[in-house]
Parts: sequence; structure tokens; C-alpha cells
Amino acid sequence: MSDLFPTLGRWFAEAFPSLARALRAVGRGLKKLGRLVLYLLVLLLIVHIPATIITGLMVRKEISRIRDAGEALTTRELAPTVPAGERNAADVYQKAFDALRLSTDENEKLFTPGTDHDEAWMAVANQAVAANTEYFALLDEASQIPACAFPVDWDAGFEMTFPHFAGMREAARMLALRAEVLAAAGDSDAAIASCGAAFRVAEHAKLDPILIGQLVAYAIQDITASGLETILANEEPSPEAARRLFDQLATIEQEQPFKRSMEGERTFGLFALDFVRRAPVREVAGLLSGGMPDEAATPWQVVAALLYRTAGRPLFNLDELAFLHTWDASRTTRLLCSPGRGRRRPPAKPPRRSSSFRSTAPSSRRWAFRCSPGLSGSAR
Repeated sequence: MSDLFPTLGRWFAEAFPSLARALRAVGRGLKKLGRLVLYLLVLLLIVHIPATIITGLMVRKEISRIRDAGEALTTRELAPTVPAGERNAADVYQKAFDALRLSTDENEKLFTPGTDHDEAWMAVANQAVAANTEYFALLDEASQIPACAFPVDWDAGFEMTFPHFAGMREAARMLALRAEVLAAAGDSDAAIASCGAAFRVAEHAKLDPILIGQLVAYAIQDITASGLETILANEEPSPEAARRLFDQLATIEQEQPFKRSMEGERTFGLFALDFVRRAPVREVAGLLSGGMPDEAATPWQVVAALLYRTAGRPLFNLDELAFLHTWDASRTTRLLCSPGRGRRRPPAKPPRRSSSFRSTAPSSRRWAFRCSPGLSGSAR
């Protein structure tokens, strides 16, 4: 039996000499190819290990620099707090949101873009304002309280929600409505005071360390400024009322809250990167494909996500480093509306946007809007 295979081999070589030579050549080629692949794998392993270590040290060094600078690495560190013994405006705002009495029909008649503010509209506006005395009283009270911290779970990551933003934007529209009703009744000072309350609501929206909060604040300011422009075009407030509003507007700060929100956005990005590093690979594939972690991913996306955080770990580390540098560059840009500033300073040139940055930044925006009821229209 032991002589059977050599005998068959000799018979095959004598019967099919050309085919036998070709097969021997293929065998020798496969052996060489196998050795070459083995050498390449060893070489890649030799390069991969130090590359992973070096890029990991670069990321840790950048994280340490951020920490040593006293900047936040988690959103919880930036979350607004209420000092002991002080009132929380959020509690009063929530009571106001619950006290609002406005039907869907009234909402459409009052706030549909392009609606003429004729006598019929004014009748509905007067009715809405008169029916919400408690609501406006609570808004006036809440806007006067300095501290404001809504109950947001700042450790929830992709499940984080901000339902209060929709209520704050609605409050701005209602306060602007009340201002117009008061101005039409001849009480321009009270109308100006109502606009001042709306501007204070915008300042409270800025306290949440997230870019969406700033956008909501800008939307509130835009709504209020438009109403104020209409009032001042038709009515003349007293010098005292005008001075109070002027002094209030002078205290509004746009740049520092914006920079703080950008610092908060960086913490969201760090959370997303840590998610890519530690979460189940199917959820990572759902995120990197531009969706949400709970969205289905194709098998190729799962394989790509697995390779990205294993064999491609040095590239992943470089992506995280590029992300941190890009956000630092964005925070050096000064706003056009900053008081006392000259021409806008050009931002530092950021590094080329990497795959993690392209994936996590759009995704973080998408889940923030998706998880917040009514928020998708809050910044318009």
C-alpha cells in the first residue's frame, strides 16, 4: 500500500508528462507564494505593533494635554449645575410648558409663515394671550432665575434627548406674540419687557454644552429680534424701558457659550470614538455606515468595521488624533457677531478629515435630532 502513491505518480508522469511538469511548477509556485505571504504577514506584524503603540501614545498625549488644560473630556463635566440653596429655572419652565393652552388650530392660525396679521389674526392672538396668563407668568418668573439645569442624562450617549428645546422655542414664539398684542393695545413698555424675557430664555438655552442648544438660542434671538423690530417700527417705548432692554442686550455673550458648546461637541466625538473602540462590531458597523448603532449593517460593513479597529488600529488612532486637532482648530475661529472684534480671524488649517471624523460627526448630529422630539424644527 505504501508503494501505491509513488507508483501512481510515476505512471501519471509517464502518461501525461506535460501536465505533470505543469503541476510541479504550480506546486513550486504555491510554495513560494505561501512563503512570501508568510513573510509579508510577519513584516506587517512587525510594523503594526510599534505603529499601534506609537499612535496610541500620540492620542494619549493629546488627551493628557486637554486634561491638563482644564478642559472637559466628558459631557458630564460641562453639564450645567444649580448651586445648593438656589432655585432651578428648569423646574419653573417645565411648569410653564405644562400650563400652555394652545390648540392645534390656534397654532396654525398664529404661527403659519406668511399669515397676515389682520383683525382676525389679532382676535385669535388676544384670545391665546388671555387664555395663558399662568403660562406667561411662569415664563417671566423662570427667565429671571439665573441657574437653569434641565434633567438631561449626560451619560446616555446616543440615547441622550433634549425635549426642553422645543418648549423653549415655543416659549419664544408665545412671548413675541404677547409683545405684539401688548404693543397693539398701546402698552409698548410691557411689550418691550416681554421681548426681554424671550432674550433671557435664549440665554438659558445656551447653558447646555451642545451645539444644538446654541442653534436654539440663535433661533429664539431671531424670533424675538423680528418681533422687537416690528414693535419699534410702530410704537415708541419710554426711555426707561428702552434703557433696560439696551442694558440687557449689552450683557448677551455669543462667543464664549459657542466655544463651550464646541468643547461639548468634542466630548460627544470622544464618546463616539470610544464606542467604535469597545462596542459590538455590528453596532459599530451601523454607526460607521452613517446611521445609528441599532440600524442593520451589511456583512461587508461588519467586516470593514472589524478590520478597522483591529488590523487598522494605527489608522483608527490617527483618525482620533485628526478629530481632536480639527475640533481645536474650529474653536480658534472668532464669531462675526463678537463685540469689539475686527475682521474675522481665519481658523488654523485643520488636518485632512479622516474616516472617523467623516463618520462620527454626521452621525452625532443625526442621532441628536432624531432623539429629540420636535427638535428638528427648533433651529429654523
